[in-house]
Amino acid sequence: MTELPQKPKFIDLLMSFLIMAVSAALVIGTMLLVLFFENKERYRAVLLGGGNDLAVTVAFSVLIFVLLYVFLNNIFRSALLQRKQLIMLCCIIVISTLLNLLITLFAVPFLRVYALAAILGAMLFDRKAGILTGAITVLLTLTYDYMNSGFQSGDIQILFTLVYGLISITLGALYVRKSAKRYQAVVVALRLGVPCIIALFFVQYAFGMGATEAFAQAVTTLIGCFLSVLVYLAILPLFEIAFNIITVYRLDELTDHNNELLVRLRTEAPGTYNHVLVVSNLAEACAIAIGEDPHLTRAAAYYHDIGKLYSPEYYKENQSEDRNPHDDITPEASVNIIKDHATRGYLLAKQHRLPEEIATVCREHHGTLHIRYFYYQAQKYSETRLDVKGFCYDGPKPQSRIAAIIMICDAAEAAVRASKDHSSQNVERIVRTLIEERMQFDQFTECPITLKEIYTIKDTVVSNYADLEHERVEYPKINIIKPTE
Repeated sequence: MTELPQKPKFIDLLMSFLIMAVSAALVIGTMLLVLFFENKERYRAVLLGGGNDLAVTVAFSVLIFVLLYVFLNNIFRSALLQRKQLIMLCCIIVISTLLNLLITLFAVPFLRVYALAAILGAMLFDRKAGILTGAITVLLTLTYDYMNSGFQSGDIQILFTLVYGLISITLGALYVRKSAKRYQAVVVALRLGVPCIIALFFVQYAFGMGATEAFAQAVTTLIGCFLSVLVYLAILPLFEIAFNIITVYRLDELTDHNNELLVRLRTEAPGTYNHVLVVSNLAEACAIAIGEDPHLTRAAAYYHDIGKLYSPEYYKENQSEDRNPHDDITPEASVNIIKDHATRGYLLAKQHRLPEEIATVCREHHGTLHIRYFYYQAQKYSETRLDVKGFCYDGPKPQSRIAAIIMICDAAEAAVRASKDHSSQNVERIVRTLIEERMQFDQFTECPITLKEIYTIKDTVVSNYADLEHERVEYPKINIIKPTE
């Protein structure tokens, strides 16, 4: 989650309150429903016994969500400002708690999927969010346990499940971020389960439980860890689709060359397809050089020119040598076609439900730059000075470092390809000129990129072209006679 310094407005606070109130109501309702099926006598005592058990349960649950709000307001304020993030967090908490309660109804507590909330939180946000959602889920589940036990503090089993929960959520949040493939996530289950087995065995044994029984219960937690990972793999795609968000798994699918849009680009605009492949390699290297996400940068580079699918023949890389359709129309019409690929690319990305981080690059990678060639062509037919604004891209300017990287790499690839001199000195001159022109027209003023990072990008692009243009050994001209059998 992105940390934002501004304070939430009243409407943001109101919506946050409503989202958390609905989540708390769902959790409390589920607790009572599960209690009804698990222990009808206790259920009647809670609702009809005249005691304060129901009030205490509601108070505990509400207090836990209040703690969630305090944490978000101080650490992850963006979740209060962006409702999609808050809804995702609450969905993780509610779903995980619901599953834990259902497992309590049908199986032993050590099969609970405590790690599920932590793994989802870490994958969809970050490790802090993973530990937060996991801790909230553990507290809500233990609230149910205490309600079921009549709020008796002497129930030692609750302590054992607390140990299991805290270990699994901590390790789950730490380990899952390192998994780049879905199948690798299964390995996380073992890395979660083994420490849980060891810790729980010694804790139970220390409290007087027999070694055999303690070990048997401890081993059960390994199954719970596997269940956590399996359920995570099953419902993560639902989060990806419902909230249109990026995960490492989604990026793998988007960068698959058999993806629908990339197949269309390869068949309908092959020149553009080859262009984006080169740009993606350059952009990924630049992202690594400045500490940006290389996987997301490569995906954004793959799709930045999908708007050219609408009129691929109007772009130089897709044209044959003997025909240029721009010769048959006015420069003004040509400009409209060329600059429309940025806007149309964004709309096409939204139509195919590409993540917003990728879609925005489609319309930002040219910023508000002028289209020099057609401005020059139009000026030749005009007696007065033309307004350059009519020959500029609609923007906006790059809003992210990734958009800035692709802006530079996109222009550099086209300019270097058009040049006959691919020496390091000439490539350095071309890339430096492109960057200085974009800085002159304030193209990087709206994104959080530093001057040092811009020149690191320049050096990386030049270095990558130097590697591509290295000298090769000339093959000797010699006739080889096919050997006789």
